[in-house]
Amino acid sequence: MKCKSQSFSFPKLQKMGFHGLQAIKCGMLIIQFLAATAMWGRAQFFVNLDFEAAIVVPGDPFFGFLDWELAVPGWRHSDGSDTSIVYWGMQHIGMGQYYLLMDSSSPVYAPGTQLAGNYSLAFASGVRQSSDPSTPWVNAFIAQTGLIPPGTRSLQLLARGPFRVVVGGVDIPMYPGSGTSYSGDISRFAGTVAEVKIINTATTIHTPTVVDNIGFSSASAPAPFSLSIRIPPAELCWDTVPNAWYQLQSRANFATNQWEAITPWLPGDGSRFCTNDTIVGTVLQRFYRVARTNALPVP
Repeated sequence: MKCKSQSFSFPKLQKMGFHGLQAIKCGMLIIQFLAATAMWGRAQFFVNLDFEAAIVVPGDPFFGFLDWELAVPGWRHSDGSDTSIVYWGMQHIGMGQYYLLMDSSSPVYAPGTQLAGNYSLAFASGVRQSSDPSTPWVNAFIAQTGLIPPGTRSLQLLARGPFRVVVGGVDIPMYPGSGTSYSGDISRFAGTVAEVKIINTATTIHTPTVVDNIGFSSASAPAPFSLSIRIPPAELCWDTVPNAWYQLQSRANFATNQWEAITPWLPGDGSRFCTNDTIVGTVLQRFYRVARTNALPVP
């Protein structure tokens, strides 16, 4: 009996990211189909993306250190002398990396400075060994591997401080929205198992990144746009699209986490918008960004 090569179409699998499945039909099981569904069944799903699964049980009642597996379940961390614990009751004072669970009752960065819900996670870069400042610098990160849902177009999160996002080993440009929200295009990874890593990019100690409400969305990430600056005077211009709102923001340094609005929220109409910053001549340096949202923020 001669086996016959045949192409099969499985709509559900195609939605999950499996295309052009080939099988050998010879009175036998369809091997590739079973392999594909088995891989899907074994896929690990992302958990604790909003950090609300934290269990606050101090391992040391005096210092308030938390066990990583209880405080940040599902996530991995960078290597270092202090990275297997999570600070909560006291602030880290060394030169090493640290991780800190933020809530409304923790004595550190409290009350109410978490980004959303009951808990947010802060983490800062530092040397590998707190007791030895000569050890290599490590950019602290959190990472998790799982199945990125089919139909995903963007990764969205709340963040404060310096950070970058890497998905499947690829740097993902993250575009600011309103408040502390960011989103980036990860449509290429929809329906695949991939690692999501958020990295603190600071080059100085005690410069934390705070993250919360990480999620996968079927909404598209904002289209990239450029902000141009021409001086003197400080004229700043950027492209707009309809049905979007824009606000030009600035800050003098990154020692604080506050961006200040230069313009009110402006409706996009498809044209290029320009404005001047009259303060730039009175300060040594100034950083700018354009925040974008799909709805006019409520004051």
